[in-house]
Amino acid sequence: MQTEERKAEYRGTPEFKARHREYMRRYRREHPEIVRRAGKACYDRNAIRYRAEARAKARNLSPEQKERFRKLAQIRHLRRKYNLTPEAKELMYKNQRGRCYLCTRPLSSCLEAVVDHSHYTNEVRGLAHSRCNIRLGQIEKAWHEDPTTITRMLNVAGAKQE
Repeated sequence: MQTEERKAEYRGTPEFKARHREYMRRYRREHPEIVRRAGKACYDRNAIRYRAEARAKARNLSPEQKERFRKLAQIRHLRRKYNLTPEAKELMYKNQRGRCYLCTRPLSSCLEAVVDHSHYTNEVRGLAHSRCNIRLGQIEKAWHEDPTTITRMLNVAGAKQE
């Protein structure tokens, strides 16, 4: 019994905490796959609770904090989906002279411009208005499903304009 008390007492000391912290760092470095699987399993077991806590936290943020998190989310989205940085997007905006690459009308700002990419090759094509991007996506999808339909539609539209 006396040794259990001494062990419990030792666990609270800075020396123990430092040794344990170093041990855990080494373990995580040497076993990344085990640590990743354990973390994922823990998240899966508690996902509903984690999401509810995140929503509750978000409700209590100040407007400045909400804006900061929104900007960070945009940066993560650019990096994850298109492998772009905000600076690269800004450079695209300048190279396009602030205009939509599809309709050539001015874009309201770099922040409002959407990144257009091919869903088939994942190649980034340029910055566009949201509506232009949606239209192109619909045309591209229809083209891949049945190219003759799009060709027929374009021929009919061209004939009606003349």
